[in-house]
Amino acid sequence: MHDSIKLLDEIKPTKNAVFLASFKGFSDTTGAAAASIEYLIDAWKAKPIIEIDPDPFYDYSMTRPQVKLKNDKRAIEWPVPTIYHAQPPNTDRDFILLAASEPNLKWKTFTEVIIETIDLFNCTTTLTFGAQPAAIPHTRPVILNLSASDSKFEKLFDLKAPSYRYQGPTGITGIINLMVREKNIDNASLWALMPHYLSFGTNPNVIESIIKKIDMAFNTKTPLSKLDLKKTNFIEQVETALKSSPESTSYIQDLESEYDKSNIVLQDQFTSNEDAEIPLPSSTEIIGDVEDFLKESRDETP
Repeated sequence: MHDSIKLLDEIKPTKNAVFLASFKGFSDTTGAAAASIEYLIDAWKAKPIIEIDPDPFYDYSMTRPQVKLKNDKRAIEWPVPTIYHAQPPNTDRDFILLAASEPNLKWKTFTEVIIETIDLFNCTTTLTFGAQPAAIPHTRPVILNLSASDSKFEKLFDLKAPSYRYQGPTGITGIINLMVREKNIDNASLWALMPHYLSFGTNPNVIESIIKKIDMAFNTKTPLSKLDLKKTNFIEQVETALKSSPESTSYIQDLESEYDKSNIVLQDQFTSNEDAEIPLPSSTEIIGDVEDFLKESRDETP
């Protein structure tokens, strides 16, 4: 076993285990995909089984530790990747879950650790998740794109997985996907496209969309009521900001028109398995009011 792997509990035999992972950073710019995994960890009452030593993999000047108050005492919270095990109701499969920050160092070694973990739990399926900005409006359903090693995932998620020919920079998610596929382990990557003008904080609509796809694919029934208030507050904040910015309202109406005309066919814009950069319209000044308002609203929240 790799020196970076710390067992927190016994690894028990699993049944047809599925590995679910997301990494905040290049492939998940606002952390919405990772928040989806964190939501499942909580909803499925997952149990921590493995910690990965962060020291070899993180530059703490870039991925900073957090200071938290615990029992009225200050404590350091290090960015420790923690792997959980869950057996959600209504399914006979085990799920292994990981939500972490993208490592800064030694990606090859980190990927080896992840693959060793997948082997330890005898995972037969691996899924990664990402969320990237795109020129789509917040008033329309979240678009999900699929990349897969096998066409069976198209039926599983009811999505097409086109062939991608992207070449260029990638994130740890893309590295893990390719390395897992080289070892002939079934792998798919599900990506959410989110409004690029709402890049501050996690988008609850993205979280809900990803979880619903997981539930559909594996017959799990994850309660989503905890997201209802977050979704309501999110929409109210956005709409309030737009009222004070006619330019933003006009811009979003244009996005709605393009979205509706395209019939949600935006695959050519985005290559989900290779973390491609998406060309976005020059709208920084137009929608700056929305960003500023959302940031101020969050800062004022107790």
